[in-house]
Amino acid sequence: MRRLPHIPKEPIDQFVSGPLTGEAVNAVLSVTRIEGGHSHNVLPAEVQITGTVRSFDATAQDCIEAALRDTARGVALANGTDVQVKYQRYYPATTNTAAEVTLALEAAQAVGLQAQGAPHAAFTSEDFAFMLQRKRCAYLWLGQGRAEPGPDGDRALHHPCYDFNDEALPLGVRWFCEVAACALVAN
Repeated sequence: MRRLPHIPKEPIDQFVSGPLTGEAVNAVLSVTRIEGGHSHNVLPAEVQITGTVRSFDATAQDCIEAALRDTARGVALANGTDVQVKYQRYYPATTNTAAEVTLALEAAQAVGLQAQGAPHAAFTSEDFAFMLQRKRCAYLWLGQGRAEPGPDGDRALHHPCYDFNDEALPLGVRWFCEVAACALVAN
């Protein structure tokens, strides 16, 4: 099964809903790096915790940022130390436009691929989101699962042992070319 960021498997990847934001808005908070010190027996002078917050709602981002700042201040106060929180809102939500999703699905069908629209919006941190802010388009996922995944199974995209399935390349090229051809005809 493909790893999705909004399905918590690691203890530092948390699905945030309701109580933190005060309403039925969903978000994902991921702690992706904890760094500090150089020795196993000496407390570090400084520790850095890095991560991401993904949501589709600016109000949810505001609530999460405030809660993170409050939590960090509380932990620092309880431990007699200082804290500095840098909260950068960098990646926007990756949100497709409906007409372009329909075009992509029709193009997939035209080249013999099985495709479906995502049942829910995905909490991805994706460079393509910047294009989606400026142009009507759709971010596409091409499945790369193998019929014979091997003894360890398929590795998720961000797993350190991930192995790109080269057999998917011709399928992706065919699909992308058909998307471009359909878009040219539509416009």
